[in-house]
Amino acid sequence: MSPTNAGFVTITTTGTGAFSGKLMFPSRTYQLAWGFPYTGSIILRGQGLDSNTLELVLNLDLTNGTDTITGFVADQLSSGPYLWANNLILYRAVTRLSGSNAPAAGKYVVLLQPENATSSPVAAGYAAVLLGASGTLALGGTLPDNTAISRSANMSKDGIWPVYIVPSSYKDKGMIIGWQTNTPSGACDGRLFWFKPATGFATSLTVTGAEFAAPVAGTQYQMVLAGGTTNSLAVNTVRQFVPQPPVVAISLLPTGVLSGYIDFNKDKLAFKGAFISPSAGGAGFIMDTNGQMAGFQIPPQP
Repeated sequence: MSPTNAGFVTITTTGTGAFSGKLMFPSRTYQLAWGFPYTGSIILRGQGLDSNTLELVLNLDLTNGTDTITGFVADQLSSGPYLWANNLILYRAVTRLSGSNAPAAGKYVVLLQPENATSSPVAAGYAAVLLGASGTLALGGTLPDNTAISRSANMSKDGIWPVYIVPSSYKDKGMIIGWQTNTPSGACDGRLFWFKPATGFATSLTVTGAEFAAPVAGTQYQMVLAGGTTNSLAVNTVRQFVPQPPVVAISLLPTGVLSGYIDFNKDKLAFKGAFISPSAGGAGFIMDTNGQMAGFQIPPQP
């Protein structure tokens, strides 16, 4: 997977079968406007990102009640064969969260942990997710390399929603892409593909999260740094963490996002992260003077 063969598709249909939408790659967006025939299947072709033909196949499910469109996107050579082809699936967005399988509207917090990371604790990114009663979502957070991300989306009837982000600093050459699922039990999980263009770095991000719950007043947590160093974090009466050396400042926002500073070898280093809940804890990263990231973890309350 790369920015030249992975992207995002949105489709809006009418009762007559007419549709409009977009096929998006980091470097280019194609506008879509056509109509589904009675079979629900259509093939669209146009100029690709290279000199080849870009083919988009869409199959609207008319009989099984899945509320999905399936198909594929392909780069087709003039001689006929495909240079590459990727399957796609579109889920119908809901306009209201309802039913026993619907997740609850509210504030969620997720941690973005790189796969196969060698350091411990892992330098984790994070995001705050606001889920509205209409099924709309707003995501805002930071990747493990301190790149800011934000995105809005819509949820399907099964709690599935897409993530497709091209950070401005990546200059149309990198992306975050994948699927998330919110469950009635309060979980918010998924797996994302992360391609960072400056270094050609690519990995999967394991996404784990839940509805946000502030720490309980009067409880005690630990902030675990690389090498197993631990620092105490007490919780005051307004459910905020209290800084204790070497942590010189710490703030917990109502969204679950954490930030602060820690003294390390006479340097004042900034840290960022998120706290999910007392039962899930939190994590994040510390930025050193060379711009490198070291992880920290706040284990769950026993």
